[in-house]
Amino acid sequence: MEKASKAYLKKVREISTLREKRTGHGLFAVEGQKIIRDMISKGYTLDSVLASYNYAQDEESYAFIEEIEARNIPVFYTGKMEYSKVTSLRNPEGIMALAAIPDHKEDISWIDRKETLIVLLDSVQDPGNLGAIIRSSVAFGSSAIILTGETQDIYSPKVVRASSGMVLDISVSGMSYPDIEKLTGSGFVIFATGSGTPNSVSINDIGVIPSKLIIAFGNEGEGLSPSIMDIAKKTFYIPISDKAESLNVSSAVAIALFEIGRLKYGR
Repeated sequence: MEKASKAYLKKVREISTLREKRTGHGLFAVEGQKIIRDMISKGYTLDSVLASYNYAQDEESYAFIEEIEARNIPVFYTGKMEYSKVTSLRNPEGIMALAAIPDHKEDISWIDRKETLIVLLDSVQDPGNLGAIIRSSVAFGSSAIILTGETQDIYSPKVVRASSGMVLDISVSGMSYPDIEKLTGSGFVIFATGSGTPNSVSINDIGVIPSKLIIAFGNEGEGLSPSIMDIAKKTFYIPISDKAESLNVSSAVAIALFEIGRLKYGR
């Protein structure tokens, strides 16, 4: 067992807590045996693994570590107290990995597709919402996710955990508002969510679905920015009971993807 150095523990802690460190190292932290196992089975690149000595004492857990080492992935060990300083969990399982952040700039083939369904998230802040949206986007066959404004970092530990590690299963691109406007000039059409917006229609009456569609969802409290609303071709809302004021944005994304996907692809 190779003990984790202070320098390595510092690196893990910085990557777990600081967005700029994740960007600088090109790595993000993934915590939990299930997510790490899923990533390995899908062939994603792991830089290294950190495990607590307590975790390694379990027979099944140690067998998993041996699987990791058999793939020539470095495994480092640390005590329970030191591990607690790098985890974002109150009751950690005791194992985490550093994984390579994919270069999504090279994964924008969706731009040239004749048929595509994109999710745009404008300043979505809650990591739980963002993680759930990533899962729904993968589940309902979205081609990509576009992030605009001050949207939460998708590689923060809370987002990765909420997405069940699916952040690597879909292309995610950060774009500026002018970039989005350029997309509308190349055949993409934006449908924006906006229940209180004039001329907004029910999703049940949304009509013909464009072949290259971007569905835009906004900040939990403020909604979509004027920069997006001004270039949207249509705004729609999801009808809900009078007893509820609004839908959680992650629920809205799941419902909209299902319904629009049904209309678009006949599924």
